[in-house]
Amino acid sequence: MTEDKPVTQSFPPAAPGAHDPFPDHLFRWLEAVTRRLGAELAPHSRQFPELRRSQHRILQMIPPEGVRITDLARLADMTKQSLGEFIDVLEQAGFVVSRKSEADGRARIVSRTQSGDDAAAATLDAIEAIEQRWRDEIGPARFDTMKEALRELGRALRL
Repeated sequence: MTEDKPVTQSFPPAAPGAHDPFPDHLFRWLEAVTRRLGAELAPHSRQFPELRRSQHRILQMIPPEGVRITDLARLADMTKQSLGEFIDVLEQAGFVVSRKSEADGRARIVSRTQSGDDAAAATLDAIEAIEQRWRDEIGPARFDTMKEALRELGRALRL
């Protein structure tokens, strides 16, 4: 019987060209980039500790004139009920306000407050700074190609 050896290598491997026991496929690298983005966004999160990353994402999706909960749920690829719970939490924290639609009393319209605008703008600034660092790191042409390829692949899911 052989002893199991603990895995001591990081994910992904620290050094290019080092022995790499992990599969080289898209899911692995998307996960690695997502982790890196999360780590680089972490210092920004301290400005708004009450918000989770998913709540920052929702705030950025709300246009200045507001949006119906149903439409925002579709854009966010969430159920209306789940998004409604998100909005309730954001409203209690003072980042959004909701009101009944004048055109359709059954519909709820959500808009950002000044705090919501500030959080959305700060998140956008942080993401732009990270993108610029990554652009500098891998070069403008490669970064632009990567971003366009991701846009193209992501557009397939737009509803």
